[in-house]
Amino acid sequence: MFVLLLLIIFFTVLIRLYHLSDWLHFEGDQARDALVIKKAIEGGPSFLPLLGPRAGGTTLRLGPFYYYMQYLSAKLFNSLDPVVFVYPDLIVSILAVPLFYFLLRFYFNDFLSLIVVFLYSVSFISVIYSRHAWNPNGIPFWTILFLYALLRFTKAEKNSNKLFWIIICALSFSVASQLHFLALFSLPIVGIIYLFWSKGYQKISYRFVFIGLLMILLMYLPAILNEIKTHGSNFAQFTKALESKPSYLAFWQKILDLLKDNADYYFFFLTTFIYSKSGSWFFLSGAFVVFSLLIILFFYRIEKHNENKNRLNFLKMVLSWFVTSFLLLFPFAGEVRLRYFFSFYPIAFIFLAFVLKFIYFKIREKKIAAALVILLVTVLTFFHAEALWAGTKGFLKDRDPKVLFTREIIVGEIDHVPLSQIKTAAAYLINRQQKEGKILYIRGNMAVRAPFQYLFRISKIPVNFKLMSRYSDDPEALYFYITSKKNGCSDSVSNALIGSVLFKEHKFGHRFFLCELKLPVGFKKSRPLEKNKIFSENEKEDDDFILSDDPLENARQRVYWKDVLK
Repeated sequence: MFVLLLLIIFFTVLIRLYHLSDWLHFEGDQARDALVIKKAIEGGPSFLPLLGPRAGGTTLRLGPFYYYMQYLSAKLFNSLDPVVFVYPDLIVSILAVPLFYFLLRFYFNDFLSLIVVFLYSVSFISVIYSRHAWNPNGIPFWTILFLYALLRFTKAEKNSNKLFWIIICALSFSVASQLHFLALFSLPIVGIIYLFWSKGYQKISYRFVFIGLLMILLMYLPAILNEIKTHGSNFAQFTKALESKPSYLAFWQKILDLLKDNADYYFFFLTTFIYSKSGSWFFLSGAFVVFSLLIILFFYRIEKHNENKNRLNFLKMVLSWFVTSFLLLFPFAGEVRLRYFFSFYPIAFIFLAFVLKFIYFKIREKKIAAALVILLVTVLTFFHAEALWAGTKGFLKDRDPKVLFTREIIVGEIDHVPLSQIKTAAAYLINRQQKEGKILYIRGNMAVRAPFQYLFRISKIPVNFKLMSRYSDDPEALYFYITSKKNGCSDSVSNALIGSVLFKEHKFGHRFFLCELKLPVGFKKSRPLEKNKIFSENEKEDDDFILSDDPLENARQRVYWKDVLK
């Protein structure tokens, strides 16, 4: 069985490394974070920020652990190439596979654990979100580690072992909670429910509590220093974000939406299918979740009767995990997103493991049961492999991805501009700017524009570029509008540069274009310049933090270690 696990891990690595650099998803969020790390690499660790990326579209920021891991990766590989920033997420995605196996072994036998872990390792979301850098990507690993440590803590007898697992719990919580705010709430709630239900709290001493809290405080030291420096700006943003949660849905409507979201997403994680507008599909996905929960309760009664404490604790942990996920997503009913489930993603595969165990339990002929189990997992593996192959074929042939049936989420996740095309286009612009000696102006939404800004700044050739305004007025400059719309430049540039005409369309992919614009000969600066319409290329990267009396205003500024240490 150990050899099989090694083979699964090997395949996990292989599928995640395949064309990783060429097909890397490197857009707005990734380029924004890379610019932060670039500044720290060039200026030294004192230029690392005290807080991490923003949460959603707010000015509320997460903890900085994600940035520190990216900084470490860039340092270790002595590179600022975009691919180095994905390595931390890639590594924890690979480590999650054997860790999930050990978690499952608390209850299931080797065969069921391996077959479910294999499906997890090739599952569409698990693979896709390991192949690009994004702060929520590592949440499944750190969540699994937290829950595994909880189970090991309640199982441990020696104080030294208990202390070790308390430290692992504190470490994994501290990291996960800095990757997404849902983890900040979900893990403590799961832990509290589980510890009281399993009576594991009886093993906790004041010394364990002190050491665990000390570990969390150390991990959150940068965020604490930020709050001291800014008079509590991030906490002010946090309370503001809580107050702004949607309340337009009636209570029962929220319940219905949440039931549907849980059923749809758990079934999607397992099968790659989701049809949000189909009542019959909701019946199928809802039946899967309800049936899985009933099976868990069925085995709970058996284990309670057998008085198998460790196996019973696993069931209590799973139920605590699921109930917490449902309760925490209630405020977001009506606007639940895929990433909100990253703290609960493995639950879908645990549900499957219980369904498979139930098949074994009910079918006396074990060969028939094994055949049914293998057939079911094979079918599920096919759909995940087909979704991944659709993305692979799309990149290889530079075309829209084509999947079986209508699976919009799948297409949305695999239909993006690969880094190789962005690098080719950036090299073309750099060559044009150097060859012609003109100022290069670029424009486009942040998702397609920010990668160019990053690649220009790490180029060994100094690039004289600025961000284009609709009112830029130098007839001698180079103007390019960047678009990833499938219809190219035809509908994208009409209002990009007032008074300009489309000179040429440069195609770098089936849905990636540089639209070269020209101001006519004799163009005069006769248009009124609107305030706040001008973009500036050179962000004030080296500005010191300036304290304001308004904590909310302070949240708009980054605070670095240099601001604390000076």
